[in-house]
Amino acid sequence: MELLEAGGLRLAVTDEGSGAPVLALHPFPLDGSVLQRPVEALTRERRVIRVDYPGFGHSPPPSGPVPIDAYARAVREVLAQKKILRADGLGLSIGSYTLLELSKQAPVLFSRLVLVSSRATGSSPESRADREAMAVRTESEGVTWIAAAWTPLLLRPDPELATRRLVEKIICRATPQGVAAGARALAARLDQSAAAKAVTARTLIVHGSEDRLTPVAEAELLAQLVPRSRLELIPGAGHLPHLDEPDRFDRAVVSFLSD
Repeated sequence: MELLEAGGLRLAVTDEGSGAPVLALHPFPLDGSVLQRPVEALTRERRVIRVDYPGFGHSPPPSGPVPIDAYARAVREVLAQKKILRADGLGLSIGSYTLLELSKQAPVLFSRLVLVSSRATGSSPESRADREAMAVRTESEGVTWIAAAWTPLLLRPDPELATRRLVEKIICRATPQGVAAGARALAARLDQSAAAKAVTARTLIVHGSEDRLTPVAEAELLAQLVPRSRLELIPGAGHLPHLDEPDRFDRAVVSFLSD
């Protein structure tokens, strides 16, 4: 792991493996360590770069808001520092929104994309209010309550005990500033339908059939918008299909990024 200055942020970057690069971006409110298993599968043949969102993992907390477009610009700078001009991308939830934003900022950056638990539609008024309330509560109470409140929403209805404990542990490592910034970034997320339609990379859209945060209909709409895409629905998985159904997830993603 290394800390890099990029886009006015200090970001923790993990660079593993060798071969053609894959940029891997984690979901909210977790950090890059939650992607350890798929990263291990990919690094058998690929170089994988993980970049923690500010205030998550080893990235220091931000001093103010970090909207998704600003984070995307910082990630572009990280890739430039590493002299990566072309890559594949794997993003979950807020990580997938960042990949869509990166595709808009740098249309030729990606050869292939894997968008997991994603959507193109913007935040609804209700969602914006919920995320702002989350940010305010976190700033006053810390992050422990989020582990209890969000873990059931992130996983399938009957998760393995070890999986639930892992998610809770990772959430509790986040900083209040990071969670507040991430929540506000999600609240401010605009409709990305135009960006989705302009994606030129071959795209795999992965979604859990039991996702309680992002309805399957959102993934189906995204698949209709992205020109060269197909949808892989994972039965029985929630918002984190790589944890709920790791074998099926790894097969789908590694196969897509290897063909």
